Amino acid sequence: MNKYVFLLLGILLTMGCIKEEYRLDENLQVEGLDPSFAIPLVNTTLNLGNLESEFDSQNFVYNEDEETFALVYSEDLFRVRANDLSLLESQNLGFDYTLDAGEAAAISSLPSGSSTSLDEVNTIDFNVENGAELDSVVFTGGGLEINASSTIPHNLELSFTIPSLTLNGIPFSSVIDLSYPGNTPFSDDASFDLTGYVLDLTNGGVTNNQFDVELTANITTTGEQTDAGDFIDFAIDLDVSEFEGIYGYFSQYEIETQVDTQFVDLFKDLNGGILHFADPRIDLTITNSTGIPAGVEFSGVFAPENNVDQQMGGPDLSNFPVIAAANFLGDEVITTHSFTNAGTSPTLTEILDEGPFELIYTSTLTTNPEGPIQNFLQDTSEVSCRVDMILPFFGFADNFSLKDTSSLDISAELGVGDEEELDWEDVEKVTIRLIATNGLPIQLEGQLYFTDSLHNVIDSLFNNQYEAIFQQGFVDFSLPTNDPNYGRVLTPTQKITDVVISRDKLRKLVDEEATRIILTSRANTNAASNGEIVRFYPEYNLKLKVSAKIDTDISINE
Repeated sequence: MNKYVFLLLGILLTMGCIKEEYRLDENLQVEGLDPSFAIPLVNTTLNLGNLESEFDSQNFVYNEDEETFALVYSEDLFRVRANDLSLLESQNLGFDYTLDAGEAAAISSLPSGSSTSLDEVNTIDFNVENGAELDSVVFTGGGLEINASSTIPHNLELSFTIPSLTLNGIPFSSVIDLSYPGNTPFSDDASFDLTGYVLDLTNGGVTNNQFDVELTANITTTGEQTDAGDFIDFAIDLDVSEFEGIYGYFSQYEIETQVDTQFVDLFKDLNGGILHFADPRIDLTITNSTGIPAGVEFSGVFAPENNVDQQMGGPDLSNFPVIAAANFLGDEVITTHSFTNAGTSPTLTEILDEGPFELIYTSTLTTNPEGPIQNFLQDTSEVSCRVDMILPFFGFADNFSLKDTSSLDISAELGVGDEEELDWEDVEKVTIRLIATNGLPIQLEGQLYFTDSLHNVIDSLFNNQYEAIFQQGFVDFSLPTNDPNYGRVLTPTQKITDVVISRDKLRKLVDEEATRIILTSRANTNAASNGEIVRFYPEYNLKLKVSAKIDTDISINE
């Protein structure tokens, strides 16, 4: 239920307490008993500061510094994770060693069973996207798979060493045996776990995105002819999906965040009128656990259901600060920015005046907006943005109407009916008296409709369309706007309201099976039609005294 009508609903349904306040014995014999009596139901003071704690979970809070109430609506606007950058993809690498005529002749001249060796150093390009220049990768998993095939008709022992791929400082090294099966080509493969390995991609500090593979091929001849063009081919599959950290310059990426929506439930129940916030604000909190700074540009903020199709722009959207990078693995840095009326066009107030219940944000992230620097990334790194819409209660409400629906068991609530404490003939009428001393700058009017399960209206609580429940406290609008009492209630007002529920109305509600209530309310702050601004403070009080007068038709036994 909307928090703005909680007071009204509580007051209008107070008669639900009556059945707990008295018990009548139909055989009671008291000489001279007046068949009507009063019952005090409520005598309380509602303080806004205390009520704030009740509604914190529903974003109904006040600002401790300014001591003014505000609504806060929070959403996660975007979240970009490490894998979204696609810096590392599985590497399908390879090289081959091809015999020239001299090498082939030299091997063929050897007697069967003789041995010789070939040495080769190959520089492998590590594939990256968008011009990134990587220095190193620290693995937490993944693997290296080497497939070797040959057309050289001899037995081969292939020794691999990757000097820049190290585990605890020791370079990776392995051997693959290729035994000649009598026909070519022939092949074998081997797989290795990369957990804990570090891959240096600077190639000895000379370049980026490269590493060397050293090969020694020990050949034991079989006596068969070796030809020029015979070769050893190597296919290397490097799985880099599991990493602790990546280091280097990650270049500039443009990442369009998806269209994100912030819901403003306050306006969803809007049934007419205007709710005007004079000083709204949108606070953005960007948390970055990557070592990559980013620029963000909001291409627009708009309310799709507004009658006027306006897209909010202005310097607050275009002059967004650079999102600072984290300083080390596991660190996170927070960057904040706000959209206010002073930096938006149309203003945020103008967008909200139409009562949207959702705002749409579109934005683009650009990594390293200021050029090449040293970056780092870990697999859990991300950039996320939370948006808080702050709506201070500094403004006005002009015939601001809300509507809500609840279930109701009328017989049980009122304590009358065939199985309740009182029979229909016992009650002539119930009168609820409400005395409200209001220290809030708002007048609240309400109406409660009783309906059946199909929402057909059976009856209403008040005869008028709206009944004033309490009047506004006194605000002196002659004060200058810089006066600390500008918009503040200086004197409370008192309003007495009587609600009469007749026996016929009670019977009608039960007979026609009233199972739902529709609560409508209309609020006006002081001089709202003139655009006067009021404020809500936690020291404001609303004092309520509620009593019930029961008029009965009880027969007293002689």
